[in-house]
Amino acid sequence: MNTRVKVEKFFIDVAQHDIRAKLEQRLQQHGPGSYIGPHEGLGILTEEYDELIDAVRSNDRAQVEKELIDIAVGALFGVASLRANSVAEVVTSARAALIKPRRRKR
Repeated sequence: MNTRVKVEKFFIDVAQHDIRAKLEQRLQQHGPGSYIGPHEGLGILTEEYDELIDAVRSNDRAQVEKELIDIAVGALFGVASLRANSVAEVVTSARAALIKPRRRKR
C-alpha cells in the first residue's frame, strides 16, 4: 500500500543543491546563452519528459531522479532565459528609440 510521507526540509535542501549543481554543470558545458525562445525550452523539456517516462516505465528510481533534476534545470533555465530575453528586447527597443537617424542639413 502506498502512503504519503512527510518530505522534511533536509530532503528539499538536498534536492535544491543537486539541481543547482546540475545547472552549474549545464552552464559550463553550454555557456550562459539563453534559449532562443519558448519553443526551444519546450523542446528541451519535452525531451527530458520523454526520458522521465522511460525511466518510470523501467522502474529505475535512480534514472527517475536524474530526469526530474534535468527537468527542473530545464525549467529554471527556461524562466531565466525568458526574463533575460525580455530585458534584451526592452533594451533594444529603447536604443532604437534613442538612436534615430539624423537628417542631413541642406
